[in-house]
Amino acid sequence: MLKKNKKKNDITALQNYATLTSRKNNKNRLFLMKDMMKCYKLYGCHYEEYYYNRFDLLTDKQRETYVTEEKNQLLVKEFNKQGTSFQEKKTTYYQALKNDLKRDYLYLTGENLDEFIVFSEKHPVFIAKTDERKDINQIRRVVLNEHMKPDKVYESLLEKNLNLLEEELIQHPVMKELYPKALNTVEFITIKHKGKVHITSCVLKIGNGSIVNNVYYGGMVAGIDLKTGVVNTPGVDYRDHVYETHPSTKVKIQGFEIPDFQKLKQYVLSLALKLKQANYVSFDIALLEDGFAFIDLSLRPIWYQFPLFVPDKIAKLPQIEQVLGHQIEIKKRA
Repeated sequence: MLKKNKKKNDITALQNYATLTSRKNNKNRLFLMKDMMKCYKLYGCHYEEYYYNRFDLLTDKQRETYVTEEKNQLLVKEFNKQGTSFQEKKTTYYQALKNDLKRDYLYLTGENLDEFIVFSEKHPVFIAKTDERKDINQIRRVVLNEHMKPDKVYESLLEKNLNLLEEELIQHPVMKELYPKALNTVEFITIKHKGKVHITSCVLKIGNGSIVNNVYYGGMVAGIDLKTGVVNTPGVDYRDHVYETHPSTKVKIQGFEIPDFQKLKQYVLSLALKLKQANYVSFDIALLEDGFAFIDLSLRPIWYQFPLFVPDKIAKLPQIEQVLGHQIEIKKRA
């Protein structure tokens, strides 16, 4: 039954994304469906990423250079052979990189009300998250006042599965100018091979309308030049909108310069070397007035390969394969 449902969902996704692509390029929908199935078979390109990364505009040679969903999974298996269970709970890797958090945090167990009272008195404004990565991404900014009873707040947080509390960080004033309501962060993808760390990608994650900067939850993302730290694309969100300036602050996104970028890269290289559990990692970093703070990581990095991010239509897979020493091949499908 599950396989039948999955097949039905795949067909529905194929039809939907072929329709969306057809509206962009006015090509025949049936032709696009055949091409999408071909790209899935040859390159491991899922229908959704075919649409967002505009595979319809690429030659077969160009398509081979993209880190598709299934090629990404092969990279995970190749570089993170110890498995990805390490990242299932945030508190696990918080412990591994505790000196780089730059903030207090508390995990709610259901039996540590006294610890919560101490934490909340010290931090009457804090960020509440869900510890388990597999759950729906939840994050809230909690502001306490004298009328709130600690035990009731504690119970409410547990009921909502907001069981990881963190001190609110104050971001660098330049980053705050871009959008002050969210912690705008820089995300790097690193590969560690034979003792050397390679930074392969870098993007700026920006909030838009809430405290969340994740592009899949309302935020936006922009590309960053790895040499200069200057943002080299407009902002893009998951609804396929392009932002030349931030809609709230009117700050121009392309041309925005990340403060202390060379030091930031060195900081990320040091994080990758400290992390012994994996070699293929994306690190999410906040810039503070007095340095940097590790925010999050993923052992299944997400590659942003929108057309604006790959203007020459040659993506990063060849560079990764050069580091690895061999090509990443998709298994032949019938």
